[in-house]
Amino acid sequence: MPPGPLPDALQLTFPMTTPDSAVFPTHIIAVPPTGARRRHALFAVHADWVQLHCATPPPLPPAPFIELGYRSAALPVVVCALPSPETFHALRTFLYNKDVDEVSDYLTPLNRMWATSFRLADMQAAMIHGVWRNACFLGMIEPEIYKAISEAWKEVYAVRQDFIRRGSG
Repeated sequence: MPPGPLPDALQLTFPMTTPDSAVFPTHIIAVPPTGARRRHALFAVHADWVQLHCATPPPLPPAPFIELGYRSAALPVVVCALPSPETFHALRTFLYNKDVDEVSDYLTPLNRMWATSFRLADMQAAMIHGVWRNACFLGMIEPEIYKAISEAWKEVYAVRQDFIRRGSG
């Protein structure tokens, strides 16, 4: 999508291989650009799913009616100024697959490269904080996500404390 003002709706075409029983997305969440990013980040979502798992989702207009057999729909675009746009995909992924291990791996990757320097550990802490800020902003009501955030924070905090103790922070 070219830079500039956002349209009220975006036409989405679904693959012909999609079964008729598929539940198509109902809205496009547009996260405003930050930093060097000049375009909105766009995420297709299902209103019911977002409203089921978030206490304070952005206001969503009525979803379009998609007739059985149609493979295209104009989905309403909803701007949502998240506190940490760059980490939203972790929460969106969790909303859909409920795989807390995947979120944990995102928050504290197993390769632990982030644990090799204080600066990288700080960057990992900022990412964890971003996921937490987004979860709070959206009012996510899933205890598993907050447990994963808490465990990741403990791990990064311990690494940072170790750097400080060794005098390499």
